[in-house]
Amino acid sequence: MTDEIGETDFRRIVVRRGERTTWNGNNGAFKAYATLRISRDGLEPSAVSEALGLSPSKADVSATGFGTWNYSTRDLLDNLRPLEEHVLHIVQLLEPRSSAVVALAEKFAADVFCYFASRSDLGGFHLSSETLLRLGRLKLDFDADEYFCCDDSSDA
Repeated sequence: MTDEIGETDFRRIVVRRGERTTWNGNNGAFKAYATLRISRDGLEPSAVSEALGLSPSKADVSATGFGTWNYSTRDLLDNLRPLEEHVLHIVQLLEPRSSAVVALAEKFAADVFCYFASRSDLGGFHLSSETLLRLGRLKLDFDADEYFCCDDSSDA
């Protein structure tokens, strides 16, 4: 079900009789990305990379020994795609490595953190119960920041 609004030509999120559509993503009505975050005192980013067989988007160890390891879709996927696609990219990447992910999640703080920014007040993001279940099987928490913002000149 699609509703067009004036010259902006975007679809708003509409839920009717179980159908769900989202913006078409062509006009910058929203931006989204997801990040797998693993952190804690004593975390060695190279050990996380080795355990997962992945290179981080960003990793660091502070002077106090607090380590962080992040894998983000921000520069990998079109940030105008629905947030669920970003989360699923991470989930699908991690499922073949599930035993390593669960072991890391039991030892460190681990979550999928999401960024969602919209220039419209027409709803937010949606994650299916199946996607949430898959995150749960990996022992990954879900967290999101949602913003109403972003004029054309901002870098969300």
